[in-house]
Amino acid sequence: MGKAEKRREQRIALGKYFYDISKLTFAALVLGAVLIFFQAEEPETPVTVMLAFGIFATCAFSIIANNLNK
Repeated sequence: MGKAEKRREQRIALGKYFYDISKLTFAALVLGAVLIFFQAEEPETPVTVMLAFGIFATCAFSIIANNLNK
């Protein structure tokens, strides 16, 4: 196995890792915030901040993974 092939496999594995981080971030922050948002009588600021940060982080990790897999 050459160095180029090994680096390519490492980039693919790192890309998969960032996709997994993206999925976990979405599940924890975005879905968690949505559940809290619908359960609370009056939505609080931390819930909206958590939702916004979750969406931002999910997109950022997805873009990083996509760039690594190119």
